[in-house]
Amino acid sequence: MQLPFTNMKKATILAFALFAGAALGGALFIGDSMSVGAQTTSLSCSPASTMVAPGQSVTLSASGGNGTYQWSSPGLTITNPFGANFAVTFNRDGTFPVTVTSAGTTATCSVLVTGTAVPSTSTAPVTTPGLPNTGALPE
Repeated sequence: MQLPFTNMKKATILAFALFAGAALGGALFIGDSMSVGAQTTSLSCSPASTMVAPGQSVTLSASGGNGTYQWSSPGLTITNPFGANFAVTFNRDGTFPVTVTSAGTTATCSVLVTGTAVPSTSTAPVTTPGLPNTGALPE
């Protein structure tokens, strides 16, 4: 018997439902509908486009999909790519796509990095003018 499905997931779900229905003494008729898995909505990434200076962090947010998100961007090694919010920093000029995936769909934000690098958060020691150096040590 050849199943009239082009999507193997649907065929597997139907076969399982028929088996489960028979095991429970019930029946599932072709044409019956059933919902499997989490509900999904349209996936979006925001802000869709943003501009920052090199070294400046930007936080992107995902919404929609099935509520589970994974972030990626070409050339980035991401240690924890999961969650609805994602902070990213690029250290050189350019336009970088950042993609979020949820429930098999993707949305992309664009990060434009341009301008002067943001200074490091570490500060150099502050020098203050002192008394003139006379060469003599205080006693």
